[in-house]
Amino acid sequence: SNVEFYSDFLVNNSISRSSWFATDNLLWPFGTDFQHFNSTSMFSSMDKIIEHVNARNGAGQRYEGVTLQYSSLGDYFEAVRRAKPEGWSVRHGGDFLPYSTLNCNGISSDPLPSPCSGNAGPQFNVSWPQTWSGFFSSHARLKIQARKASRELRSGSQLLSIAALAKLEADGEQLQKPIGAVMASSVHTLRSAVGLVPHHDALSGTMGSGCGNDPKLGYKNISTCAALPMGTLGDAGAVANDYADRMLSGAAMVAKQTEAAAAYILDPESKNKSKEEKLSLSVDPEHFFAALKEGRGASAAVHNPLAWKVVSWVRVDVPTSMKSARVQDSLGAEVPSDILPGGALECIGDERIKAMCRLAATEQGLARGETAKNSRGDDGDGANSLYFRAEMPALGVAIFNVLPSEQDTAAAAAAASVEQQPDAVIESQYFSLKFLGGVLRSMKDLSTGIEMQMEQTMAEYKSFASVKNVTSPSAGGANSWTLTYTGSRSGSYLLHPSTLSPGGVAGAFKTPKMEVVRGSHVTEVRQWFSETHSQVYRVYTSERDELAGGFVELQMGVGPLEGNRELVARFDTDGGIPTDSGAGSEFLTDSNGFQLQRRVFSPTRFFPDGTSQDVSPDDSYTLALNFYPVVRSAHIRGHDLQLSVLTQQTGGATSTSSGNLEIMVHRRSLQDDSKGACQVFNDTTGSYATIPLDDSEGNTCTQFGWAGTCRADNCPSFAVPMNISTRVEPLMWFVAGKRSTCQGRWRQLSQLLNNRPSLLFSGKAHFDVKASAPMRRAALPLDVHLLTLQPRTADGMSQLVLRLQNIQEIAPASSAANNASGSANGPISIDFNKAGLCALLGKRARVSERALNSLPLDKDGYSRNMFSGDETKTLDLVGSRGGAAAEFKSDATGRIDAHRQAAEGTQQVTGSRRFDTEGRACGFKTEIWPQDIKTFLITLE
Repeated sequence: SNVEFYSDFLVNNSISRSSWFATDNLLWPFGTDFQHFNSTSMFSSMDKIIEHVNARNGAGQRYEGVTLQYSSLGDYFEAVRRAKPEGWSVRHGGDFLPYSTLNCNGISSDPLPSPCSGNAGPQFNVSWPQTWSGFFSSHARLKIQARKASRELRSGSQLLSIAALAKLEADGEQLQKPIGAVMASSVHTLRSAVGLVPHHDALSGTMGSGCGNDPKLGYKNISTCAALPMGTLGDAGAVANDYADRMLSGAAMVAKQTEAAAAYILDPESKNKSKEEKLSLSVDPEHFFAALKEGRGASAAVHNPLAWKVVSWVRVDVPTSMKSARVQDSLGAEVPSDILPGGALECIGDERIKAMCRLAATEQGLARGETAKNSRGDDGDGANSLYFRAEMPALGVAIFNVLPSEQDTAAAAAAASVEQQPDAVIESQYFSLKFLGGVLRSMKDLSTGIEMQMEQTMAEYKSFASVKNVTSPSAGGANSWTLTYTGSRSGSYLLHPSTLSPGGVAGAFKTPKMEVVRGSHVTEVRQWFSETHSQVYRVYTSERDELAGGFVELQMGVGPLEGNRELVARFDTDGGIPTDSGAGSEFLTDSNGFQLQRRVFSPTRFFPDGTSQDVSPDDSYTLALNFYPVVRSAHIRGHDLQLSVLTQQTGGATSTSSGNLEIMVHRRSLQDDSKGACQVFNDTTGSYATIPLDDSEGNTCTQFGWAGTCRADNCPSFAVPMNISTRVEPLMWFVAGKRSTCQGRWRQLSQLLNNRPSLLFSGKAHFDVKASAPMRRAALPLDVHLLTLQPRTADGMSQLVLRLQNIQEIAPASSAANNASGSANGPISIDFNKAGLCALLGKRARVSERALNSLPLDKDGYSRNMFSGDETKTLDLVGSRGGAAAEFKSDATGRIDAHRQAAEGTQQVTGSRRFDTEGRACGFKTEIWPQDIKTFLITLE
């Protein structure tokens, strides 16, 4: 009934914006904060508006000349390109990062008619640019937690779905409504929390994590509080660590259901067994750890969340008294294993340092290894690390039994050796690493014999934080004063190091301490650059599967940092390409997990009118302007060499010289950057205490009355979100050597790193439980990732959502990104029978391909409202439908699909598609183009 009201609003609003655009193609962003929390409702409402407007846009009608359609950014820019706006140049590749806040004085006024920011100040000689590249790496702990929660969500969703499918296949019954609804609801809770945390108030910066503005905690311990939270939904500053709490609460709900689902998948007849005979699994390794400590056997259930056959080296904590063990699968076959002594990433030094590190780690909920938590004995005993080789079917679950060995001569001989030495060579089947003076010096690709000179260290930038006193006469004749910063300052969002090059870490040793730990199958090099900065290289020496051992694992233990420090993992190699200016080099980062962007280190920025300008007043600003976001990977390349670094958490990357690559992994700032983080310090909601005043810099300054502090950033020192003394353990894999070596495996390795096997534990050994292989012996192609298998709604398990992603990237053969990524341009055909999806979903399942708004496709494979006009439609890749609506006033040719255009050159396709849109799972066929995600609704009958 109100569709005309909202249609009028959208059209009138678009017309008022039309003067901002150079063509008749208008981009109208669809939604704002939290507006897509219920995406189905949002899209359904917009569908009605689109239909209403497009049915009344003829000559003389209410919306004459206006056509609405959904659009991705690619569609919009293609439409603008076709319209050829006069005087505009083409931006060849790249995104718009990093953002900068600049006053526009001196910049051509036509494309930028108004100042970019009201609080940036005049440019250069009076003030400074502000570069928003700090948030790529801010709040490292929360970023690691978010990625971990995402893995738990994916694994839990899969196990619940597989359990529902297994029950339907076994007895023709769906999970009962109450049970199925509880399972689905738990997944929905965690999915909501994981979906919320990428919001800019959380992962990006303004949400501080720590003690919270909570009177129950008091302010006695303010020096040990990490920070104060800067906002929650509807009650700013009210709940401590709100975003992380939501994830932890959701994960706990999913864990309980996951335990039951995994037990059912492995032992569907458990309901007929006694309590002692039933398979009991827990995400908590407490009983597993206790059994081993008492000398009894225990077991771990390993779930492979990938729809590929996977070989993975799994790590679990075991008691320090356990020097060797036998690991067997559920059929009693031995699997390769090693036990290495613990402490690889621990702080060293006196007890005060160790206690400080334990506090920073424990208070921040640091997760260790692949276990569910840091499993320690009740007496505070430490833990060794058990590694074992798990060969897993696609989406499979398998039991591995851990049996303590007799402590005899043979067991002692199997124990790992530990050597404290600054020089060493370690090798896997793929790489040889040479260390001299406690530092990595070179890495050799054993498959080609090519050796890359490489120095890898930890380094730290110091944050810019200089202030000056400013005095002014007051009304009474005396001087009032304030503190003013003399340059842009680092904070949750902004980055501004004091120098172009980093120095050593705080408290660095003259020479890094190093020890080499060699097991039968796993070798580690452990380094300490200071008492609180440690890292370990890990190679799987006997592994011949390139996706299980064709990389080097690098895990860091860093923090608590000193104040105003920006920590980077620094690689210096002979494999880079210098820029024309000689400063910095070319490098590549991923913009969304797989699509690479070419980056060039430069102080210059280019504008829409074709002009360019040096926007950096000195080298320190140039550095900030050239940190770019890393979602999963960063790369540098030389003539025939390449270094690919894969990450398990987001961060920032730059390349300050030829062959250099730096990944920022942790930050701590003692001041706020005035970008919104400290805006609620005088919260008076009544539910929680007001943050107290801060007179550490006096109380007679001009701003004390309204800011509650005389600090230069107008933020009380204990309310600075980036003043966080955390300890984190970021994990990376890297591959180096001949370019073809990196191209051949980095995309698959990235998926493996970010979808590590999940573990459940039992305090007993189980030899009568057969491994689960829901896809039988089949698997998806290695270029296709099963992105989603989950309940469709929170109401039950009668419908599932399946999403498949082609992880390859389309790039013309001449592009720089393609040269480093090994991209492909053709589609991949998927036969559900041959790929194992028929076995997974069962004969009773019906498949319906959907657009992301859940609408079914028509006979040609198109969702309504996705096209306009022309009867000859270009092939649409369903799943690439964006969350933005675009208004097209004169687009008669229909949607141009960027994927197909890049692959085949604007080739249009008429008639029916060569694959299915609906049908039974068994016999269903589809195809997926590079960079595409396809969505399917699975109905269980």
